[in-house]
Amino acid sequence: MKWINGLDRHDRREKQIERRSQWHPWFAWYPVTVGKTIFEKRQIKMWLTIVERRGEHYSGYAGCGWNWEYRERELE
Repeated sequence: MKWINGLDRHDRREKQIERRSQWHPWFAWYPVTVGKTIFEKRQIKMWLTIVERRGEHYSGYAGCGWNWEYRERELE
């Protein structure tokens, strides 16, 4: 008898990258830049509130990680 139970490590990682690459709610527990004002010189920072973020995964010779982009949460 043979069966496959769940996803392997590679498939789980691909699903995680796909999920984190989409806009999703996130609690900003440290200050994050969510955008710029009309003047383009002043940045809007938010913290201790829920914002939306999406990531871009990178990997290279020295390591891997995420570059995050934040925006204000759209009210429904």
